[in-house]
Amino acid sequence: MFLKQIFTSKPLLALEIAVLLFFGFNAAKEMYKKHSIGEEVSRLEAEIGKLEGDKSELSALLSYVKTDAFVEQEAREKLNLAGDGESLVLMPEADIKPESQPEQTASIAFDSSPKAASSSNLERWWQYFFEHERLWEK
Repeated sequence: MFLKQIFTSKPLLALEIAVLLFFGFNAAKEMYKKHSIGEEVSRLEAEIGKLEGDKSELSALLSYVKTDAFVEQEAREKLNLAGDGESLVLMPEADIKPESQPEQTASIAFDSSPKAASSSNLERWWQYFFEHERLWEK
């Protein structure tokens, strides 16, 4: 009977309610953390899937870039190189007047020397690095 009176007294009852509220609040806070961590895990798993897809695309691109056909195509387009047994033809720029074009094309000679091909590329690089003021003028 004495213990029943102690546990049902008003001050101890208030203390018991305070302890229950404290533990209930902490339990709710932990459940919220668990839920937010679960959402973040699912978001990160979706990002992992996207990045793995990007990785597979990039590895396919890398395997294509490593092929000899790609290297040869880039050498032809960007470096103005010709293959073995081929000759390089330099065409005049597009700003030639139409009436003088037949005279200009008749004087173009086939030049297979690498010096002729690299000089036009060298000139373009020179213009890119040292005459770039023209690029910004509009």
